[in-house]
Amino acid sequence: MLDIELTEQGEKAQNDVVLAVFQAIKRLQEEGVPKWIFDEIDKIDHMEFDFKAKERPMGYVLGIANNLHYYPPQDVLTAEKLVDIYDAGQISALLKKLTPANMVMAEVTDHFKPQNETAFYHVPYAISDMPQALKNALAAVTLNDQIQLPEKNDLLPDNFSLITHAPLDKPVLIEKDTGLQLWYKPVQHFAVPKATSYFGFRKDNVRASARDSVLLDLYAAMLNDSFNEWAYKAQMAGLSLQLYGQIRGLTLKINGFSDKQDEFLAQALDYIQQAKFNQPEFDRIRKSMLRDWENADKQPPFRRLMNAWSETLQKPSWDNVSKIAALKTLDLADLQAYAKSFWHDVDVIGLVNGNMTEDQAKAMMVQLKKFVPSVKSSIIPIKVAKLGKKNVQVTITSEHPDKAVVLYWQAADKAVKTQALYMLLASAMETGFFNEVRTEKQMGYAVYSDY
Repeated sequence: MLDIELTEQGEKAQNDVVLAVFQAIKRLQEEGVPKWIFDEIDKIDHMEFDFKAKERPMGYVLGIANNLHYYPPQDVLTAEKLVDIYDAGQISALLKKLTPANMVMAEVTDHFKPQNETAFYHVPYAISDMPQALKNALAAVTLNDQIQLPEKNDLLPDNFSLITHAPLDKPVLIEKDTGLQLWYKPVQHFAVPKATSYFGFRKDNVRASARDSVLLDLYAAMLNDSFNEWAYKAQMAGLSLQLYGQIRGLTLKINGFSDKQDEFLAQALDYIQQAKFNQPEFDRIRKSMLRDWENADKQPPFRRLMNAWSETLQKPSWDNVSKIAALKTLDLADLQAYAKSFWHDVDVIGLVNGNMTEDQAKAMMVQLKKFVPSVKSSIIPIKVAKLGKKNVQVTITSEHPDKAVVLYWQAADKAVKTQALYMLLASAMETGFFNEVRTEKQMGYAVYSDY
């Protein structure tokens, strides 16, 4: 099965997408699948199998029991996970069966005229023949020079050894320079060759206005969307990349096998520096953000109250009405100008956590120093409203049938001991609070205490 998610523009050009699929198949049929591609897939499969995360025992056992219907006991754990034999003949025979005549194409969309309805769930659907124009195009399909086999994946890890480092109770600062900090915390108890790296790019007054705040979130959304295609080879190598907005700026997170995270970071920073955004991408992301904010009033009341709580305490923060108004005034030129200016005068703070040596961590900071054009020595702290002995009440009107109440008590200080006590208190309250308010009195569904 081949699953393709389309944009609105892609749906309008659906025949072209299907044709491109068979042009790719045509290339594989004529050129075959090279051994090096099989070797890469085999390596990826073994990586995922050897370092698979634990899963719920019930689901795991059910899967194994079901597989016993199809595979001999000695192969039941690996049959669906590993393919160790490269057989060009079998691959070729399978590729020959990938023809338009053997294809069933299903489309999930709102843009169709329903003819029938399913018996039990009453879902509307329609069945039709393939358009004649598409049949003709597929019958005469040829090679497309723009569709080529991928290049070899230079991010596939080679070193799966575990580091040997004296245990650390908490992260340590291993590098500090003007506007730059790198914290390091090796982790060995999970016994997997993986690490998670965070790099925060903090900037003064980055959310000083609704417009600034929206531009930051829009920039992060545009970059994340563009990462999808570019970072595909990294995903195949067991690496993930995420960029997200926070109250002080942007955070870049890299997760996965630790061996080549420094190389991946260098490539990611280079990509961010050269990223180009076009009008269709901008329109699509902008429309999606508008839809989310406009629909925010339809969220369950307890979620809306949590947002209002954050807006009340953290300054500056902006409600959805202000953000919608600001977003409607922005165009592609505004975003492009913002992308160029953001990386000046930032403060960079990093944390490398997991199966990573100090030298690997420092190599990542070297890449950051090359990337950031100018750094700022200090950043204005976040402003948090101090309630003191005041009682503050915020009320939100809602058309949702549910009701909700959020009660918040603020600590007198932010000392580590105070934080630990509040965390312990919230944990101790959780079970009893849930049992009495939801289970016994049935006064609510989303019932919890949190720090």
